[in-house]
Amino acid sequence: ADKWFKEDTANAIKQATSIKGFDTLTPNRQKALIDMTFNMGIGWKTKFPKAVSLYEAAINSTNPEYKRNLFKAMSNEVLYRDGRDFSKGYSKYRKQTKSRAEKIVRWLRDG
Repeated sequence: ADKWFKEDTANAIKQATSIKGFDTLTPNRQKALIDMTFNMGIGWKTKFPKAVSLYEAAINSTNPEYKRNLFKAMSNEVLYRDGRDFSKGYSKYRKQTKSRAEKIVRWLRDG
């Protein structure tokens, strides 16, 4: 089990660090992407297309306030079924990982 965990962790790190702009992120945002990749595989990017487009806009932005708002919106897209309409409930990821998702989303949101 330890061997598989190490291999899975190494694979998640390798995949997450290949995401464009990863090296420009804060350590907490890097940890969040690694954790999401570990839990869902790099395929998480296809499960959260709105979050990915917000992420790409954030890493391309030079305006700190706009960047913060984009990461906040991204974190909402990961946490809720619809990041703009919370009444639709939590995302499947949040339902399955519960408080862990809350921690990961804080890392994304707050950097």
